Amino acid sequence: MYLAVIRSLLALLLLAIVSPVIAQAEPWYQLELILFSHNSPTFRDSERWPEDLALPNVNQAISLSPPLADQTTPTAFAMLDVSAMQLLAEAERIEQDESLRLLAHLAWLQPGLPAEQAKAVWIAIPDPEQSAQAQEHLGPPVLEGTLSLSLSRYLHLAVDLLYREAKPNQGLPLNSATSPMDLFQLREQPYGIHSDAGQWQLYRKEESRRMRSNELHYLDHPMFGMLVLLTPHQTDQQSSQ
Repeated sequence: MYLAVIRSLLALLLLAIVSPVIAQAEPWYQLELILFSHNSPTFRDSERWPEDLALPNVNQAISLSPPLADQTTPTAFAMLDVSAMQLLAEAERIEQDESLRLLAHLAWLQPGLPAEQAKAVWIAIPDPEQSAQAQEHLGPPVLEGTLSLSLSRYLHLAVDLLYREAKPNQGLPLNSATSPMDLFQLREQPYGIHSDAGQWQLYRKEESRRMRSNELHYLDHPMFGMLVLLTPHQTDQQSSQ
């Protein structure tokens, strides 16, 4: 009887020592994302769109770092090389579909953290049809916003994205008193001002959705959409336990 009590106490002590280590080894996921827009005017004319929308809140968002030369060591929020992507066939089909326009195909690793600890990732996609010089000087990103992956009992992905479409035959407002300096100052104002100038139509999507790992998810909007794949990823720390 005495030995049984001692063994139980030792087991509880061992559990107390090991539990913090287990708690620190949060699950990791590879998040792969395909972003695209719809080319058909049918979607654009499906409803009346607000003229003025606020930009997504990016105060606490982090940016993805460029792909690392050595991708054998898992690094959170670093973009992965195309060799690690699993949705290449889906991206190719979108690129060949004349009714769609492929905007970006991204993948990165990150831990699955509780909602109160989860980090929002800042996404800013330039217009793929503009040159790098034009993107830098003439316009804002065609798609920008945040994605936040969290894990409680289930995986959840929260998205807040803003898509910009240039209005046809409507540039910066001109009149007889407009000077080149006026245009320069207008262009240097925050991106949200461009919509007030009549140059951009804005479309915003805010959604939080429960996700399943190893399952392809489609999040849609009349003007743009995304494919998301979450794949569990085992880190060295987890495999050594």
